[in-house]
Amino acid sequence: MLIQERMADKDKAEDEEKGGKSKILLIVLGVLGVIVVAGGSAAGAVALTLANAPAAAAEEEAEPVDEPRQMGPLMEIPAMVVNLDDPTGSHFIRAAFQFELADAEQQPQVESHLVPVRSEILLHLSGMSVEECMGRENRQALLDELLVLVNEQIGAEIVTNIYFTALVVQ
Repeated sequence: MLIQERMADKDKAEDEEKGGKSKILLIVLGVLGVIVVAGGSAAGAVALTLANAPAAAAEEEAEPVDEPRQMGPLMEIPAMVVNLDDPTGSHFIRAAFQFELADAEQQPQVESHLVPVRSEILLHLSGMSVEECMGRENRQALLDELLVLVNEQIGAEIVTNIYFTALVVQ
């Protein structure tokens, strides 16, 4: 019987050792499961944050879009060819314009003053050198000067802007 008791004790000890190992294994697997689930949740949260970050940043950085400026009625001024102020007399400018008017009802007033307006433009252009006609800044300055001259000839601030529709300097 002694042998049987020893065998029973040995079996019991082995069972307890296996049970202990099983409990440890279950605890380790449970902890790993929690880590995997937590890690997956964290990865999902990071992925969502990164996916939404560019959109959120774009919304924050986006400035309100200004509405396009409402243009007034346009009036075409046919092309003019003028010799530039050049000692050789070989340079000229060809320019055509559109006048933007404050109000369409004022177009007849501009048309009635078109001869002195065109004359003033021709005189102004003929006094310019080739260098004064070159470059964006010089051309914008020319349009600004012409706007003042045109409104002086009309006698009122009817023309609100002048645009080049053709421009050649040679």
